[in-house]
Amino acid sequence: MEKKYFNQMKIKTRIAFVANDLVIGGVSKVLISLCNTLDAARYDVHLILLSDKTEMENILPLNTSVKRHLFNYEFLEDFTLKSYLKVAFIKQHNIKRASFIVHKILNLRLDILHFHTLPRQLFIGQLVKAEQPSLQLVFTDHLVRLSESNFNWYQKKLLEVAHRKFYKNYHIISVSDTVFQSVKKQKRNDRNYKLMLLENSINLPDYTRDKAFTNFVTNQFIYVSRMNHHKGQSTLIDAWIKLKNPQKGKLILVGPDESNGKFQEMAKGDPTIVFTGGTANVKEFINDSNFAVFPSQKEGLPIALLEKMAYELPIICSDIPELTSIISNNIEGVHFQLDNTDDLVSKLNFAIENKEIMIQMGKNARRKVEHICASNNPIQFHNKFYSQLHKNKYFIFNDKGTKK
Repeated sequence: MEKKYFNQMKIKTRIAFVANDLVIGGVSKVLISLCNTLDAARYDVHLILLSDKTEMENILPLNTSVKRHLFNYEFLEDFTLKSYLKVAFIKQHNIKRASFIVHKILNLRLDILHFHTLPRQLFIGQLVKAEQPSLQLVFTDHLVRLSESNFNWYQKKLLEVAHRKFYKNYHIISVSDTVFQSVKKQKRNDRNYKLMLLENSINLPDYTRDKAFTNFVTNQFIYVSRMNHHKGQSTLIDAWIKLKNPQKGKLILVGPDESNGKFQEMAKGDPTIVFTGGTANVKEFINDSNFAVFPSQKEGLPIALLEKMAYELPIICSDIPELTSIISNNIEGVHFQLDNTDDLVSKLNFAIENKEIMIQMGKNARRKVEHICASNNPIQFHNKFYSQLHKNKYFIFNDKGTKK
């Protein structure tokens, strides 16, 4: 009996992570860190990428023990309601688009399949589970979906139905309390599976400021994010152009461009607006800045936000709950009304004209991120959770997290 138990303990948990890509960004950082920290003696780790974009590996290389599988998956660019419903409910459409990926995953004979994708790619796991019922599916949700302002009531209801279909058979890990509450409120998670909270965090010793706020001759504002219509760059650029304060300095926009040059065109060649593109030296840009801006329309708990807070940057952010739950107004930064260019201009002016107040807000931001990171242990969380899933892989859970 003891020998049999010992042999069972030696069997590795076979786990694969699925991501759209590894472009420069917070999700890629979280995923690579997770892959690299799993004990190779306990886990057989695979990484399934739905494209060949792997720029983040130039900054954070994957351990050689992680087996990579790259696919040329045809992403749908149509984000209409009709498209969501088609993906959610027409199984043959999904089989046609992803059968080659499903076949590969089935050959891996996994215990756990963990997604860090958009919800629309979750059908891939459902197709695999239909052939391999013992497979445990996990989805880390990095974003608040279906925010109130983006849809009218009937669109929202239909999209909620579609998302419940996407999330079926998945254990859900939310990266912030606002994401957790959003999933719970809209009843998107399958009640037979776990809904958990693991806030994003960073390794704080990697973020030590070596340039004091008072040493800045020129004010430098920074925003680090993918450049698309959800991230608010258009509002920020409009506000910056309207800002006539002679001390405004530079605006640094860091991140890969998903707008096909739209934002560069909006900037009209303004030399005070600097586009870096995706870059390996994000920390250097943050360290060389004294204000951070976060005008996003929707978020989870961005790694880029935590990084700026760790560098003691005061945060000027849109008043969406995902950000205001972290950045208290006039404590760690200041809020402006979402998409309100004039309000953002006034907050940028306030920051420039009240440096002593902003310095204190930056110090408060550092204390806040220290508190967030101290309360999280991602390695311990995932090891415990994966161990439970592997041990109970022939069971499902009820909404209290106990076996049925």
